[in-house]
Amino acid sequence: IPMDPVCLERSTGEFDTSFQPFVDASVNGNILQAADNCSDVVITLTGCTSNQDGAFGLTVNSEGFTDHCYLDGDILRVSTRALNGPGDVARAHLVTGYALDECRNRVNLSRYLVIVVGSEVPTEYGNLDCEAATFPCVGECPCEYNEPECSAGEAVDSVTVDIDTTTRPGWTWFTYTLLSASATSSVSLGID
Repeated sequence: IPMDPVCLERSTGEFDTSFQPFVDASVNGNILQAADNCSDVVITLTGCTSNQDGAFGLTVNSEGFTDHCYLDGDILRVSTRALNGPGDVARAHLVTGYALDECRNRVNLSRYLVIVVGSEVPTEYGNLDCEAATFPCVGECPCEYNEPECSAGEAVDSVTVDIDTTTRPGWTWFTYTLLSASATSSVSLGID
């Protein structure tokens, strides 16, 4: 059964690494869909790649997925990062798989998960029912993110790390505080 592509909202921000989770990814109709008049079908996802994988330096692993679109148990996690340079209109993740019925009949399936970044909704991925959004570049950024990125050696000030450790029976808590003249951030990790 052909399914229209899914429109994903693009993540924003220089360091945004947002992923859209698709829970129960192998359930018939959640991402891929097939029908059989003889028996129920089992959906198996076999891969997910995008038209911008090369620009992000991604490679396809032995299971057919990348670090920007992969299975975590039965959750498909899809990166919502997308390039937004001249000529970029969308990042299209292609999810592939197959359906198998009780008689061992198999049919290959695929569906696009699309992040629209241009001023027009592209038509080559099917019937997209979403609005295109334009995210302008700031300064001389390479249009991969919405904010300029500091190159190595261009930091405004230095950063030091202060580490505090708290130990109790059965667990240890580490607090890392990043100190700089312009901002202070803390990251805490608990290990039991």
